[in-house]
Amino acid sequence: MTRRYKRVPDWFYFFGLLPFLALFPRKWAAPILRWQGKHIHDVQDFHRTLVYRNMNELLTTRLSPAERAAAARKTFDVWVWEDFEAFYFPFWKSSNIDRYFTFEGLENLDRALEQGKGALLFSGHIGSTCAAVIALALKGYPLHPLIHSSPNDPTMPAAFRSYARVKIHWMTQRSGQEPVVVALNGPAEANSMAAVDIYRILSQNHFVSVAMDVPPHLADNREEVDFLGHRCCFPVGLLKLAYLSGTPVIPYFSWRDPEDWTRQRLRVQPPIQISRNLKNDLQRCVDRLSDQIMERPEQWLSWDSFDHFRAPATVGVKNGES
Repeated sequence: MTRRYKRVPDWFYFFGLLPFLALFPRKWAAPILRWQGKHIHDVQDFHRTLVYRNMNELLTTRLSPAERAAAARKTFDVWVWEDFEAFYFPFWKSSNIDRYFTFEGLENLDRALEQGKGALLFSGHIGSTCAAVIALALKGYPLHPLIHSSPNDPTMPAAFRSYARVKIHWMTQRSGQEPVVVALNGPAEANSMAAVDIYRILSQNHFVSVAMDVPPHLADNREEVDFLGHRCCFPVGLLKLAYLSGTPVIPYFSWRDPEDWTRQRLRVQPPIQISRNLKNDLQRCVDRLSDQIMERPEQWLSWDSFDHFRAPATVGVKNGES
């Protein structure tokens, strides 16, 4: 977690600049948010270096050097928009959410509800993931996000922890559904209780949403698959829950509209075809995520974290180890 500023406290960014901009029409705030994205790009040397390095390594055959540089620069704008979006949550209602989102594939959720078993949804850190949870809830889908205990993580800056509490509060208030909280690398008993909560939610024919691209070293169970042309590890808890509960696994992704960044496009995809072969099913899930990243590389917020996903042997080779 990097600071948004080097000299100005992050308290000003999270609780001064962003809520102030949220008082104005989004198109008025957009130029300032682009400036803020450029500022973070310019001052966060470590973060910027990782984003450019990983994009240059993983997108060489897909984008030209100029296109990779432009995509890397835009990731910082997406980061700022994701921060900013939380202060719009209080204004969103079922009657106005279509002003902010374009929806596709909602029939996939309707079919899941008709089956009466609930569903396990997964997404990735593309666009504004938290905003997408609220948007689906306001469209009438009972969606509970699986969130991590970052507000209580002492390694995070105090301003960010307070901001995370505000975001979670508004997610809960707007969606009308309590989140499921897990402690990354926390006590097994606590996370077992989270699993019990998920079963209870599914039994009510509700949905649980999980981010697929959580760094795997933070999860207890993981498997190795192909991701963006490399051997990488991903958590498998989502699939194990699906096997035990018999519920469908449905991908959905939301990204900023390339023609109008004040809006997002949210697409719910058809369910994953489950084979009950863990590695094969995980690969199918990761492939859906990979396709979205390759289609909109500037909107994935985890380029700087890619090394966390690499399989151990791959990391060793990359670092020049034998």
